[in-house]
Amino acid sequence: MATAFGTYSINAKNQLVVNKNVVLDGKWSLTNDHDLCLTFNGTQDTDFGDKVILEGTIKGVAANELSFEVTNRTDPDKIKTETVALSGVWEADENNKLIFKVKKESGRHDVLTFNNTWVIDEKNRIIYNYEKASLVFKKKEKAQLVFKGTWDITKENRLYYELSQSTESGFDFKLGTSILEKNQIKGKIMVGQSEQDISITGQWKASKDIGLSFEVNYADGQFKPIIFGGDIALNDKDKLSIKLGNGVDVKLTQDILDGKADFFTSVHSGTGEDRAEWGLGVKF
Repeated sequence: MATAFGTYSINAKNQLVVNKNVVLDGKWSLTNDHDLCLTFNGTQDTDFGDKVILEGTIKGVAANELSFEVTNRTDPDKIKTETVALSGVWEADENNKLIFKVKKESGRHDVLTFNNTWVIDEKNRIIYNYEKASLVFKKKEKAQLVFKGTWDITKENRLYYELSQSTESGFDFKLGTSILEKNQIKGKIMVGQSEQDISITGQWKASKDIGLSFEVNYADGQFKPIIFGGDIALNDKDKLSIKLGNGVDVKLTQDILDGKADFFTSVHSGTGEDRAEWGLGVKF
């Protein structure tokens, strides 16, 4: 392995351009230290399997882009930085890890896998935390990537995070055991071989038009609901029934105080491990 030298950029085909005229093609990957690695296909200038490491830091993550600030020594006493960007799409793999699929010709993709776990912060954003070794001081420092988007729950109990300003990029996670509580949706997700707890905060609402929904507050002050839907029926003054489909029947009992209704929800979906009780807070 070697570190890239000279000036370089990444062209529209996601190829590495060195000194403005040497175009190198190969397979992109991410190292354990979160540097970019290009393994050459092999040309008259390179051998197949040779690698170049672009050392530096991840500059930012956008809906269809990964930008990287490359650090390079032009001589023993001088360090230069340049920003390059790969285009592609963000997804989650079968192990719920975050990946970036670099677009290549003929519909192919190179996959950059982010092996660390991710969390949901208090602003309902996905945060990816990792440690990065400094090229200058060789000391590892904490770093993080912030993904901005909105949440939804899709069919088959999957949790989807659509990245802002994108119709292609988004993380579709396999959701394990989930519980609905007052002002929260809690769940367990396997990321690699580790199980982690996640929590999305918001407010529960119910209406005859859209059924049951959960309004999520995001960092920019915007609200967007996760809509569960369902048919609402008022059984009597103390009970509300919502049929969500897929065999899920939500029974709400209310204790009315100053126009507010606090409900406790019993959810019955099958038997045994498929049966759960969810506590809700709903305001009309």
